[in-house]
Amino acid sequence: MKRHNPAISMASGMSFVQIVVPQQSFHDEELAYLKSYFAAAGALVLVAGTEMSPMRGMQNRMVTPDNTIASISVTGIDALLILGGNGSPRYLWADDTLQRKIRQAYVKGKVIGATGLSGVVLAHAGVLQGRKVAATQQVAVVNEYKRYGVPYVSDPVVVSDTVVTTTGPEQSKVFGSTVMGLIVALAKQRKKAHYTGHR
Repeated sequence: MKRHNPAISMASGMSFVQIVVPQQSFHDEELAYLKSYFAAAGALVLVAGTEMSPMRGMQNRMVTPDNTIASISVTGIDALLILGGNGSPRYLWADDTLQRKIRQAYVKGKVIGATGLSGVVLAHAGVLQGRKVAATQQVAVVNEYKRYGVPYVSDPVVVSDTVVTTTGPEQSKVFGSTVMGLIVALAKQRKKAHYTGHR
């Protein structure tokens, strides 16, 4: 089992992006692109699944998770991103542990992101009150947003404070750059607040 210490990224000033994908049937290319993008930007990137067994994407690519959802420590991360795929309803929508991690990250002011079908997870976690969400037009997705009173729009990407949602993997580039921009902006705010507090 791979071991990663978030404290290392904090001490070195690196950004730390925690990605969560369905244990089966995630978007292979979306995950591959975002891992590469954030790593190229100098971030530590970990991918979590429900368990530590290999995960299979919709194009049959196999990925070994770095950690599990239950083991995520939100204190050290800069962003918690929930990626979609056909497996999201089965593996992520009703995951109470994931919902708890999302709420913890939200309260701590971390960047929260979800793509495609996994936007529903944010609704279940209760962090979309008063926020619009980028939504696919799948009936099951729309019904969930209606059930939780979340305004949904067909815009490909929606940014609301530190919450970013997209309609799917086609928006990976914009999603990645938007998340990274928020991480940098929040880091600058923290640095400024720290400097002001020690004047």
